[in-house]
Amino acid sequence: MRSLFPLAFSSLLTCAALAGPALAAPGLVPVQGVLTTVDGTPLDGDTDLYFAIYDAVDASSPLWSETQTVDLDAGFFTAYLGVNAALEMTLFADAPDAWLGVAVGTNAELPRIALGDAGRAGYAQLCGESETFGGLTPDAYAVAAGDGLVLAGGTMSLSAQGCVAGDVLKRSESGDAWVCGPDLVGAGGEIGTIGAGLMLVDQTLSVDQATIEGWAEGVCYDTTAELSAALDGLYMSADHVTSWTELADVPEGFGDGVDDDTTYEAGEGLVLDGTTFGLAPAQEGALGGVAARTCDPGDVVVGVDIDGTIQCAPTEQASGALTRPPLSEDGPATLSVGSNLYALSLAVAGDYVYYGANTEIGRIPLAGGLPETLANGFNGIKGIAVDDTYVYYADASNSSGNVGSVGRVPIAGGAAEPRATDLNSAKRPNSLFLIGTTLYWGSDFGLYAMTTSGTIPTLLDSGAATQLCHDGTNLWYLRTQQIVSYPIAGGAASILGFVGNATAMASSGDYVVAATGSALLRISKSGKRPALLTPTEATVTRIIVDSGWVYFNTQGNHVYVTALDGSTVADAISLSGGPGIAVSDGVLYIANNGLHTFPALP
Repeated sequence: MRSLFPLAFSSLLTCAALAGPALAAPGLVPVQGVLTTVDGTPLDGDTDLYFAIYDAVDASSPLWSETQTVDLDAGFFTAYLGVNAALEMTLFADAPDAWLGVAVGTNAELPRIALGDAGRAGYAQLCGESETFGGLTPDAYAVAAGDGLVLAGGTMSLSAQGCVAGDVLKRSESGDAWVCGPDLVGAGGEIGTIGAGLMLVDQTLSVDQATIEGWAEGVCYDTTAELSAALDGLYMSADHVTSWTELADVPEGFGDGVDDDTTYEAGEGLVLDGTTFGLAPAQEGALGGVAARTCDPGDVVVGVDIDGTIQCAPTEQASGALTRPPLSEDGPATLSVGSNLYALSLAVAGDYVYYGANTEIGRIPLAGGLPETLANGFNGIKGIAVDDTYVYYADASNSSGNVGSVGRVPIAGGAAEPRATDLNSAKRPNSLFLIGTTLYWGSDFGLYAMTTSGTIPTLLDSGAATQLCHDGTNLWYLRTQQIVSYPIAGGAASILGFVGNATAMASSGDYVVAATGSALLRISKSGKRPALLTPTEATVTRIIVDSGWVYFNTQGNHVYVTALDGSTVADAISLSGGPGIAVSDGVLYIANNGLHTFPALP
């Protein structure tokens, strides 16, 4: 079967000559394109193509359609629409925004292409036979000479009728016609009456300065001294200090100029000693009682940002009383080796560790051994989940033209079975979780859910849903730098709070752990301020929370662990970790050119 790779069309519309005053004439519309297989290999030979024209991109019924057999040469083809079914050009008058649909054989129709002005260009040939323009005959657009003008052939000019040499054209005194008359100024005549304040000398009109000065006398001030004398009574000098006795309507108690009648009280978290305010002793080190209550119990305020945001940290961090996690001294052990084991996603089920490594899904025995490939040929695995029968996957590459999908692979191996397909553009999945018999994944378009046996996903929440995680009760994800929760049992999404551009998130118990910038933050699900768990040496790419410990890896492929309560420093488990980590039954699994294990902390 031939499949169609996304086509690039170059379409032109040419119009056949019409004989006589045709009101509707068939024409041919040339269409060119390239046809390849899904892997980009050009096709050759005869191929049936179905063409249809619609009046809207989502119209269900075409205005015109036909099927042609075209000859493919290295994938290229040219077809003339209207060869098998007459294509009337008036179709484009009724559908100015026409769309072209194309299908290969019995395959589904490709995304429709806007024909733009091409169709209307073909319809424009009818205009050459038009007997009217805008509904009017040519006589309606004839030009006639009006008052004072003459029309000779195609030239319009001023009428000289009744004028003699030296005359000028001027409006009559009644204002209803143009008439000829002498140029009084040019002939040395006078210009009517000169008004007050003006004078005319040798046909030059100017201001009569003596008259203007006479008008200003007694109205304007001739000297600075006159102006100062007039203003001194209204304005004070720049160094003038007004006394209380000069002010009107002064409130009672302020008339003596001393504020000794107002009393003050210390509010919550403050003490007043005479005229000096200070922090109450119980609140020192926490920037006041009100500020302290914006943090989680046991946390303290360690700073205030310039925008007023309170920064919290566990008490141990604020006091510097931190310990190191009790890590094993034996270091990671290797279960399996392999250059493909740079897995983005790990899942532990039964006797195996399952992995999604970009284009491959496979598994490794918990007892150790070589990797076993279950299926390959994927664009980019973003997440996997496992039940007793299948390994479920979210597949989408980082290429903007790639179409994503969510599907499954038999747990013992076999062909991949895409279930939710055509997840293109913003709908491409970026994660995957299995809760009961329901699959959940996020995308730039929204949060989706689908049963393991289904093929049609349900949009739960629109808007970006990245860094998806869950705690068995709620789904947590990032949308426009805000943490959002969605109840798994159904309902409405709610915003927990602002966290910035988080690069990874995990949820456990009362907290969401998020990595943003070069820091790992702990956010209470009750809406308290984020608390700093630890700074990080590079961007965090994956977080797992297990038994009160936070495991995370960074873009530098280092794996670290720190306590969820903030009582320890972040300690390195491995300096060769990969993007895939998982914890199961007291074992930490790390994927990087092999699968390695490390004892998880109790």
